[in-house]
Order: sequence, then structure tokens, then C-alpha cells
Amino acid sequence: MRPKGSVAQWKTEEVDKLAHAINAHPVIGLVDMTSFPSKQLVSMKRLLKGKALIKMSKKSLITRAIEKSGRKEILEFVGGQPALLLTKENPFEIAKILDENKAKAGAKPNSLMPIDIVVPAGETSFPPGPIVGELQKAGIKAAIERGKVVVKEDSTIAKAGERVNAKQAEAMNKLGIEPVELKLRLLAAWENKFVFSEAALGITKAQGMSWIKSGSTSTFNFTCKIGYPTPQNIRFFVQKAFTNTKGVALKANYACEATVKELLARANAQAKSLEAKVPAQPAAAEEKK
Repeated sequence: MRPKGSVAQWKTEEVDKLAHAINAHPVIGLVDMTSFPSKQLVSMKRLLKGKALIKMSKKSLITRAIEKSGRKEILEFVGGQPALLLTKENPFEIAKILDENKAKAGAKPNSLMPIDIVVPAGETSFPPGPIVGELQKAGIKAAIERGKVVVKEDSTIAKAGERVNAKQAEAMNKLGIEPVELKLRLLAAWENKFVFSEAALGITKAQGMSWIKSGSTSTFNFTCKIGYPTPQNIRFFVQKAFTNTKGVALKANYACEATVKELLARANAQAKSLEAKVPAQPAAAEEKK
């Protein structure tokens, strides 16, 4: 009999195995297995083969393994029904794979709708029968016309953010509507003591490059405005100083390599202007012979 207060041997061994697996990978992710079907999990493991491992265990054991491996920064993201995702790949690439391989599933009673569920008006494939009443109870304006079950007008079964009841879920399943999105959520990823949140991992490469470019432009403009030189803006300051110095030299009529052409052009223009203002002298009368 195990002494009271002692930890079961299998738990200790499980924590050791998980910690060893964590230490063998530079990137540690946490995925949420809540309501994720086993069939889709098998497909996801097959898809990630050679790129990432998914390790499932009890939440308490995963927490202890993370603590033992020294990756405490990611502990705050342990929630729901967590599993470890271990990889040597870029965490953003793994997040992209998970996002691109979402699946659809039928609704169950109390399922949360991600979007408005609208059944468009038109004919259905159902023959006349009890199905008409079932659809009507789900909020669908169904009727029988010319021997067919039809939806008289666009009918909204549920709004985004609402949970459906059993009748609504059954009607959607019979109509082939699959509103539930099955996605293995990557809650966070740890790399080099830095943790990327789910929101950060959802940023695409294009979005990231756009933000970097925007931030670079804003920083450049700000440093120029406050007169703070950097390797990126030093050329701007040199050009600005040259332009200002040249302006002072021109104002003072100081001749140098940068101003001599403009000073000569200015002097030539002034001479022509002055010449135009001086009246021409009358020609001397021709001497009489």
C-alpha cells in the first residue's frame, strides 16, 4: 500500500518522461484538446509527423513537467484540457499549419455558433413528411409545394455567439450544415524564454512585414524630428546640414565649390537686370560733309 501523501510511481515517471521530451525540443507549445475529436487528432498527428510531437497527459503532470524543465514562462497558459506540442520548427509555421487544416463538423445541442446560421430559401431534397414540422420547430420557414419540401424564405436558425438547442442542431445536421469549426488551438509557444501568445502566433508574415515597415517609417520620422542621429537617418542629417550651410553661404555671398555656380548665375542675372534699366545713349550725328 502506498504511504499517505506520497506520489504514485507512475506519476513520477510520467513527469520525468515529459520533462525529458520538453528538454529535447527548443520550442514548447500548449494546445487545447477541449472537444477536439479523436479522429481529427489522429489526422493532425499524421500531418505533423516529422515536424512536431503532441504529448497528452493530465494537466497537473504537464504543469509539473514544465516546472521541472525550467520553462515556467509558459505556465500561465496551461488551461482547459492541455497537451504539449514539441517541435524544432518555427512556432509561427506550426501555427500556420494548424490554422490551414481546420475541419468542419455538425452541431450538437449547446454548440456555440461562430457565425450567423442562415438557411436560404429554395427547394430541399426532402420528400413531404414529418421533416416539415421538424424544420419549423427549428425556426425554418418550411412548407410543401408541388410535392417537395421548400424553405419559403431565408431563415436564420441562430446568430453568431448563440448556442443552439437540440431541435436546431438536428435540423442543421439533416440539412448538411456543418457550422462547428474544429481547430487544434495553439494557446502559446515558448522559445528561448520568450512566450508567443495565441494572438501573436496568428500574425501572418505579410502582416508582420507591414507592421515592421510601418514601425520603421515612424521611428525614422520621429528621430529626424527630434534631431537624434542613427545609422538609418544620418544621410538625412548630412543633407540637411549641407543645405542649411549652403543657404547661409549664398546669403553671405561666400564663394566656394558648392556656391560658386549659383553666385555667378546670380551676378549675371543682376548685371542683365541693371543693363536693362540703363537708357541707351543716342548715336552721334553723322558729320556733314
